[in-house]
Amino acid sequence: MSKQFLDAMSIGWVNSLMTRHRMSDGVIVDIGASTDSFLFWWNAKRRVMFEGDALACQRTVEKAKQLKVDCEVFNRKVYPDTVVATLKEACIPIDFDVLSLDIDSYDFWVLLSILKEFRPWIIVTEVNENIPPPISFTLKSDPKLTWNPGSAFFGYSIWALKPLLSEFGYRVSGMAFNNVILTRSDILSETGVSLEEAWEKGYLMSPAKTGYFSPEQRSILFSKVGNDEKLKIIRDVFRGNDGHYVLGVDKDVREL
Repeated sequence: MSKQFLDAMSIGWVNSLMTRHRMSDGVIVDIGASTDSFLFWWNAKRRVMFEGDALACQRTVEKAKQLKVDCEVFNRKVYPDTVVATLKEACIPIDFDVLSLDIDSYDFWVLLSILKEFRPWIIVTEVNENIPPPISFTLKSDPKLTWNPGSAFFGYSIWALKPLLSEFGYRVSGMAFNNVILTRSDILSETGVSLEEAWEKGYLMSPAKTGYFSPEQRSILFSKVGNDEKLKIIRDVFRGNDGHYVLGVDKDVREL
């Protein structure tokens, strides 16, 4: 089972949710769009995509033309303190249908800013699948932080979502590889799963499971050893990035 197949699962999952709840004429937003954007395949009346890299943005536009899909593509880099204004400038409604978020850096803080002002029905957010529950981890809100391909230093752990679920009223529908799918608990009558179950079924048990840690490190991270040992491994891997991330066990990352 390839990662491409698991990405297809995310597409099918969300399309199924949208079909069941008659959401085919709504608005979907992709922050961190690329030629791999899920939005090409989701049913919607309006597709709005934001991509900070000019070349990637142009390729996304070309892909949309190739697929004959109507998209609004903005060459705009999104930051935690500007994302709300950016969405409002694009006339995104408060209760829009689907948010896809994948910027490989301060994603948690962008999501937090969005949820303070907007209420998407469905959220598909990439997490750092290498960091197991109940480890809380995120990059700090620093616009200079970017992902270096091949590095495990990106995004946030699935456990960092825990306080946001109750605070903003979302449940976890599941996880496909490193994409966590959230649904609004006040509107969508979906049966949720725990963060642990989502991570275990969506990533740990996946034949496509890969990782940026060594096999030996992963065997410890994904085992039942104490969390202190897991924290030590993560700090060792992220050596050189001290001061640019927060890390703890079962903590609200905003308080670390």
